[in-house]
Amino acid sequence: MALKFRIVERVNKLDKEHPKTYYFAKQMPTDSITVDDLAEEVAHATTLRPFEVKGVLEELQHAVIMNARKGFRVSLGEIGVIQPQIRAKGVESRDEFEVGKHIKGVYPRFNPSRALRDAFASCSVSEVSPCEKGKDPDKKKDPDHPAFDDPSKPKPEDGNSGNAD
Repeated sequence: MALKFRIVERVNKLDKEHPKTYYFAKQMPTDSITVDDLAEEVAHATTLRPFEVKGVLEELQHAVIMNARKGFRVSLGEIGVIQPQIRAKGVESRDEFEVGKHIKGVYPRFNPSRALRDAFASCSVSEVSPCEKGKDPDKKKDPDHPAFDDPSKPKPEDGNSGNAD
């Protein structure tokens, strides 16, 4: 499936004397794939059950966070590397620098691997038509898509949780 975008108009507000209008491609939001969805997908390709895969993914999440907080670069193989990054304000001399005043915080930085960058470089894109904006008509038709509506499963809004009383 192609990544969907729409064309948006923006004005360059930095040039006060000659503001110029530019047009950009803005990616349309899509549904999220959850840990449960990933666990199901991985389980189908392995001998593990979905709850086992989910447990491994949750422990991986914990290990990545804990090791990155310790200052380590955490390699996730063909996905990329997560590492802590310090955000700080610059000063004119070393003597002026105060940790509490000039360090603004620490945040996670993700560096995708070459394989991940190459995979994204080959993505196809398509502009959405006005009737599609905010919707993906293909997701309801593809039974492999996690948002596929299975008529045999009860919907949360109908009050039926699937348990017989």
